[in-house]
Amino acid sequence: MLLYAILATGTVFAPSHAQSKHHQDVFLEIVNKAVIKNGEMFSLQLIQAKLILALFAFSQGEYNRASDHCGSATRIASGLRYDTEEGVPTIEDQGPLDFDLSRDMLVECRRRTVWAAYLMDRLSCCWSASVTTVNRSDCHLRLPCAEAAYEAGHVTLTPFVLGSPNNNKESQPSSPRESSEVGSFGYLVEIAAIFSEVMSAAGRGRTQPPTKNRSTPDAFRQDVLGRLETWDHLMKRHVRQDRDGREKASAFHILYHYTAIVLDRYVHYLEMDQQRIGARARRAHEHAPQLLALVQRIREQSNTKHDPWLRFVMLNPFSGFAITAALDVITAAGLVSSLMGHESPVMSLIASVIPVLESLKDHWHSGRQQHQIFDQRLRALLGVSSKASEFNGAYFFGHPLQSSIDLDQDITYGLPRHRYFEAMGWDETLHEGEFQRLD
Repeated sequence: MLLYAILATGTVFAPSHAQSKHHQDVFLEIVNKAVIKNGEMFSLQLIQAKLILALFAFSQGEYNRASDHCGSATRIASGLRYDTEEGVPTIEDQGPLDFDLSRDMLVECRRRTVWAAYLMDRLSCCWSASVTTVNRSDCHLRLPCAEAAYEAGHVTLTPFVLGSPNNNKESQPSSPRESSEVGSFGYLVEIAAIFSEVMSAAGRGRTQPPTKNRSTPDAFRQDVLGRLETWDHLMKRHVRQDRDGREKASAFHILYHYTAIVLDRYVHYLEMDQQRIGARARRAHEHAPQLLALVQRIREQSNTKHDPWLRFVMLNPFSGFAITAALDVITAAGLVSSLMGHESPVMSLIASVIPVLESLKDHWHSGRQQHQIFDQRLRALLGVSSKASEFNGAYFFGHPLQSSIDLDQDITYGLPRHRYFEAMGWDETLHEGEFQRLD
């Protein structure tokens, strides 16, 4: 069952021809029959097969089916009590252990499988507005250990949370075997948790009126900023110790910048003064080019080092959502002069990430959508830049590239253009008539 799920998903990356589609159909038929047959017998393999099928469904644009598979995987894990530190070591029979792993490695494999389900559930907010299945507080598990230790079979006990053990009794060392050596996977889990909270808060704003207590959204923002700063500090310390490589740390910072963009872009700005609006608009705009520059560096490294991990980052479909969000911000509006010349920062960043979107569209339904919608925007930008001699004012787009948030909660697109340019400090030489809408 698990093997054929892997084979079916592998066809997503095979050359596109009739034989690959035939193999895909054969593999899917086998794995679907196996899932039905084994549905009443919860197992580690069933959880993993469900997660892989969720990824396959996502690649085909079947987002509801993907969420269903992912939710099913988390429920099975909960039924087996793999989401608790008391449940993962439980081994009922005396037969061979799954995958012929040692006892310690099997326990860690179960932990990592649950965290993988949690990660997919958290990241599903990129494409779905549905409520996530499991909360961070529901996972009473230690964070994944370092990958090298796991692969070598020397599993160490890690804390339940990142940070100082004194902040959480559960994370205090309880035996000489416990260490604070959390693997890169653990850092990804924590930044994904923050990201999901921020996305959920933005989504809730569509159905909730602006709060009368202005301290509430500010308090949430300050809490998230503090957690992002803490995560960033711990991640950089992790990199200095060089446990899992600098490339993984860089990849995880894509999600860090994406979280910061969403946090400051989506807010009920109608109840805010111009000073706070300006601070939020500028901060969102600052993180967008940082994210794209980071993607550019990772792409350059993948081309020179031929590292499988770096290639995985470039083919990761969730990177496409982050790249699109960043492009959405930096191209929303600006001075026509900023698009001119070979040294244009905006056009340079765009040129550096377009190959990534092109590679994603070959394998993922979401990648094809993102490439198509940004191609239209790029054509509009090139069109106005070619006529700069006739019109040298400012440009703007009235609709975002890919967003389900209402404009009255979107600072980047919802603000009147003259107020947005004022917030960004671009209004000194412009007048109302010098704005040109491109969509």
